Amino acid sequence: LALVLLAAGLPVTKARAGTDTFEPVRPPVISAPGSDARAYWIEFLAMANANFGHSLVVLGYVDSAGVPHRSVVAGFLPKGHDDDLSSKYMLPVAGQIGVTRSDFVERPNARLRFAISRSRYATLLLEIRRVMLGWTTYWLPARNCNSFVGMMAEAMGLSVPVVSAMPPVEYVRALGELNRTR
Repeated sequence: LALVLLAAGLPVTKARAGTDTFEPVRPPVISAPGSDARAYWIEFLAMANANFGHSLVVLGYVDSAGVPHRSVVAGFLPKGHDDDLSSKYMLPVAGQIGVTRSDFVERPNARLRFAISRSRYATLLLEIRRVMLGWTTYWLPARNCNSFVGMMAEAMGLSVPVVSAMPPVEYVRALGELNRTR
């Protein structure tokens, strides 16, 4: 596990999601699918913790040997320690698309996966890059990790919950309920 974290450019620390220990936000993991990619997927993940929780998007592919690979991992988070603290008081703060160590080590409490086409994969990747440029303010009531997940879900034609200000596990489960026939 430590090697995976180091390869992703993330520190190996004892910080845990849901504690007062802030985890630095790193750039999202974005890598090209392998040349032998045979199938593509998107996954919406949510973790619960003592604070609010966190949701994120994972894009991946299956190679010719049938092995799944994560090629994109991205969520929307407060940018720094002070931003993280202030966001809990419902204040707008600096935000960024990125990842934390917990995104790779915490077991999701909710998971929703859809098979997608190669062209849909490319469209979603462009949408993530577009949002990276424009989303600079995190505001828990309206522009949060769930609203980022919702934007990616809408980009692939899914129905999304009307309100994003709910615990992320509930949000991803509601997303699944709204789209259970897909």
